[in-house]
Amino acid sequence: MTSSSPRIRFDVLGGTLEKAPFLATAAKWGTPQPSMNREYPECPLVGVGAVIAEDDRVVLVKRGRAPLLGEWSIPGGLLEVGETLRQGAEREALEETGLVVRATELLGVFERLVPDDDKRLRYHYILIDFLCERISGELKASGDAAEACWFLRDEISSLSLPSDTAEVIRLGIAKANQLSSKNSPEDT
Repeated sequence: MTSSSPRIRFDVLGGTLEKAPFLATAAKWGTPQPSMNREYPECPLVGVGAVIAEDDRVVLVKRGRAPLLGEWSIPGGLLEVGETLRQGAEREALEETGLVVRATELLGVFERLVPDDDKRLRYHYILIDFLCERISGELKASGDAAEACWFLRDEISSLSLPSDTAEVIRLGIAKANQLSSKNSPEDT
């Protein structure tokens, strides 16, 4: 069976796109996309997160809509068709925080399954979080975020966060601190 429509493959670790015969990128190539329901989805949804860490602190946003309405979270959202994982994390960071960032290291891949009161699956996300380096911008909540704030590492434990979220934040702060110490001139 032959197809004239281009196909692409995404290399998660390398962040590159290559032509391959097994994965189509609908928006980029003009293929119609099915409508997507966040609530009671037919398949898991891919979300990307931006762990923006520097100086022993991290940016968190207070969600302005469900599923985490009013809760602190890593800036992020759904991956859009045609963008790489890193591009998605960078876009979401800008949309929710006003910060231009560069997504660097993959910090983790997580699942978030949220049932409703009747034990039906209301939300199902695959979350891919990246350490992000701030390039420019002023921190300001926008988009889906009601608030955006810097939190010190010691303040993270006082927040009501899922354990895997708190752990990826601690990991992001630690890695950012390591990178910062490598890039700073040594005292003589």
